[in-house]
Amino acid sequence: MTAWHILTCLSQRERVISGEISRGLGLKTYMPMEVQRRTVRGVAHELRRPLMPGYVFVGSAGDIPWSDIRATRHVLGWLEIDGSPAVISDAEIKRIREMEQQHNLAVQDRRTFRAGDRVRPATGPFASMEVLLRSLRGSQATIEVHMLGSTREARITLDQLEKVA
Repeated sequence: MTAWHILTCLSQRERVISGEISRGLGLKTYMPMEVQRRTVRGVAHELRRPLMPGYVFVGSAGDIPWSDIRATRHVLGWLEIDGSPAVISDAEIKRIREMEQQHNLAVQDRRTFRAGDRVRPATGPFASMEVLLRSLRGSQATIEVHMLGSTREARITLDQLEKVA
């Protein structure tokens, strides 16, 4: 079983620190990343950014060489509980990885939806109704529902929507 800890570091130095710690100290590292795909002048690019800027997860089955980590350039410290480094279990890291995956899927889904699209909620009180997508904000969508002779707006997550052909 791996015990994970959270390092604090300078923003935009997470990859450098992760590489130095994994290569130099032989420890496991993990950074949740946001993946965005962009097309510039017809060329597709994949942009990867930390979802949690300024933090790197470090794990080891044995002891952690804290003095060596502290000496690593751009490391500011680590999160502590009662004066000792906070420990995170493998199960919690697994849950963070799942949330990272869900976030990246939602970002991809957001690009397939546009305001004005006809969509259908898959779950909830408006399930199987055809509604109008009014706006998008992050992983949330505002839909326009026509019922009982009036129009109402409701918020719903993008993962609950499907496009109507």
